[in-house]
Amino acid sequence: MGIENRFTQKAQNAISLAQECANETGCSYVGTEHLLFGLFKEGSGFAAKFLKDLGMEEDALKEKIVYYNLDNIDKENALFNLIYGERSNGKSYQVKHKKAVVKYINTHRRFILMRRWREEISSEKIEQYFADVDVTGLTGGRYNCIIMYKKQLFFASYDFENNKTVRGEKIGYVVALNTEQNYAGASYLDVDDIIFEEFMARGAYLAGECDKLINFWSTVDRKRGTTRLWLVGNTISRVCPYINEWGLHKIISNQKQGTIATVDVPTGTEDENGKEIKIKLAIEYCKSSGK
Repeated sequence: MGIENRFTQKAQNAISLAQECANETGCSYVGTEHLLFGLFKEGSGFAAKFLKDLGMEEDALKEKIVYYNLDNIDKENALFNLIYGERSNGKSYQVKHKKAVVKYINTHRRFILMRRWREEISSEKIEQYFADVDVTGLTGGRYNCIIMYKKQLFFASYDFENNKTVRGEKIGYVVALNTEQNYAGASYLDVDDIIFEEFMARGAYLAGECDKLINFWSTVDRKRGTTRLWLVGNTISRVCPYINEWGLHKIISNQKQGTIATVDVPTGTEDENGKEIKIKLAIEYCKSSGK
């Protein structure tokens, strides 16, 4: 039985509004807080009347649902973007949703998902990373999952009855930073975004990691100046080479939650006039979800 047969029209409207709220606030699921907002915005039920009698307004209610929203840092139009803050507030979901899956659907521009070590790249791990993306809804039912095949990412359809997966459109690539030298001659002119998840390591970093990352970014960008890098992490570590080599100590130590700072970082290269090339980096310290 479909959802349209199990709920009244008003309930369906409230659920739809709850789903919109979850998407807008960067959450990968519809929780009770979103359902409450949906009931409030639908406006005709007891919950809406009760909250309005208490003086609650729509914007104030939504502000209490604190999840990460990528749009704020996106407006800075920086080529490099560093996003950090508490775990499970929607950072990863927003980046992969907006800069990977939805962007491909809207523009057919692909992306690169980066990991530090080659050992971190397996079909199980990579496909689990995309498990919370509503592929069925986003593709209108054409596909229901994202799979990796030969270090490439595809929309796919999994047949539960026959236990069979059929690959569809290629949407991106997966690379390991510790093998960046292997990609020096590769062409990624179909790529606009590189997503480096969990770039804040608990263990060891690569020797010369910052240089390796900039070299790989240069390989992808090919002097177009359009490829954007998204560095997503949780807590800042004192031994993180990006903080040290890009001179970010002062900025990050003084940064308050919910704020964005920008700085130009050196690339170690020079333009045709011998002037050092720098890249704009936006740094966002995510607001706490309070959970």
